[in-house]
Amino acid sequence: MKKKISLVFHLALALLLFGLISCKKENLGPLEDISKDISQFPSSITGEATATFVGLKVIQSVTNAAPYTQVQLKDVTSSPVKVKAVIDTTLFPYYEELYQVKPISFPKDAFKIRNDGILEIEAGKSISTDSLFVDLNNGNGLLPDEVYVIPLKFSVESGNGELKGKYAFLKMKVKAVYIVGRMDQFSTEKNFSKYYDRFAKYIMGGFFNTRMNGVDDASKNVSMSVKLMQSINVDVTAEAIEDRSLVSLDFFNKKRNAKSKLLPEGSYKIVKNKATIKANQWSSQDSIKVEIDYDKLEATIGNETYVLIMKIDNSSDKELLAPDTVEMANRAFIEINHKIIDTKNIISNDGLTGKDMDRSKWTATSSGNFDTETTASKVLDGKGDTYWRSPRVMPQDITINMGDSKLVKGFSFTPQYNDSYDDFREVKVYSSQDGQTWEFQGYFLAGSVYWDSSVEKPDIKTLRFINPVQAKYFKFQVMEASNGITAIAEINGKE
Repeated sequence: MKKKISLVFHLALALLLFGLISCKKENLGPLEDISKDISQFPSSITGEATATFVGLKVIQSVTNAAPYTQVQLKDVTSSPVKVKAVIDTTLFPYYEELYQVKPISFPKDAFKIRNDGILEIEAGKSISTDSLFVDLNNGNGLLPDEVYVIPLKFSVESGNGELKGKYAFLKMKVKAVYIVGRMDQFSTEKNFSKYYDRFAKYIMGGFFNTRMNGVDDASKNVSMSVKLMQSINVDVTAEAIEDRSLVSLDFFNKKRNAKSKLLPEGSYKIVKNKATIKANQWSSQDSIKVEIDYDKLEATIGNETYVLIMKIDNSSDKELLAPDTVEMANRAFIEINHKIIDTKNIISNDGLTGKDMDRSKWTATSSGNFDTETTASKVLDGKGDTYWRSPRVMPQDITINMGDSKLVKGFSFTPQYNDSYDDFREVKVYSSQDGQTWEFQGYFLAGSVYWDSSVEKPDIKTLRFINPVQAKYFKFQVMEASNGITAIAEINGKE
């Protein structure tokens, strides 16, 4: 029984081997020749090349280490033999069959054999002295960071000799380098400040506009140039678009310790959205340009400003310069500080005459006090060394109730001198008959306190109404103080 099983097993094994051998003989054909040929070629390790991209377009193809091979004859030749090599992608199926790896296809002009593929074997030799090199010719259409198999087919061009092998497969890895753009610098404009950070890749700046009685004192235009981190031998165009993402806004607010909000749509215009960097230059000679419409903006207070964020972007056209997104490098942050001052019925520090008002019925209240020692009532105690001091939040206001309605020509304000930085530089003035409904009288521009003044020789600031105001209540809302804290020692009136 065991002998029968053994006989059957060996017979089956013999039939299996016969079938495999038959299949091998039947299927190999050229594959067997190619398999033998490729072992005859002493060739390099995988070559390496770099394709430099602008967007999706390769603008430069450089071979860093070319793959190569030598050519051999079966016998020593008695006269020179010229051998011609061509790239033949019809050999791909054989490579796949031999190595069980499917080669990546490539455009016809992707690779090029040096010297038009001609190699000479000298008389008296059987192997070429020189090697056959393959270069990256055009990286367009290639996948970055992939290894390409380059199939070569050889033939004798002239001379007497028989090649030892007619086929070879070289390899080349194509690395990608992407040219990317950053925002470079702002133009110089009236009342526009550039915020410098030596380690920043982005750019930041800001307009400080004061609209005084309807007239703006800052420019409404600003431009931004674009730069590359390396020069290239072709012109390249960058496009900028607005960035209204909350991520970018949050980034700006953290960097500036601000509470900015995005500049409202419709309050700005992108006048020019593209800039071109010329060949072999690092920075654009023209610029991205935007225009601010201050008419569409409300006044800003403190660090609650506006910000317009522009970024280099090529999503609309992949042929354009790609953005360098590392650490917001493709962005320009434009802050807008917009102050609106209408002096209306007020003239500041230009003489105040009249009769001193009786303050015996006056009371003072405030929006807040720094502490219990610096309350609003201190502005009415007749002492130059006591004062009202506000919390460190703007704006702050102090309201005077005169007890009766009076026709007032103006007020005088005595600074405090305990802390040289606490003052009242810009003040909105309101009047009321009932303490509920208020009429805006205008801006009082007190300005800074003279450095050489003192409690004994105070730098008294005066507010004069162009047309005297009949009212019982006056509210003084301080919009700006040097140190972010308001302080006033005395408030007196003229009638």
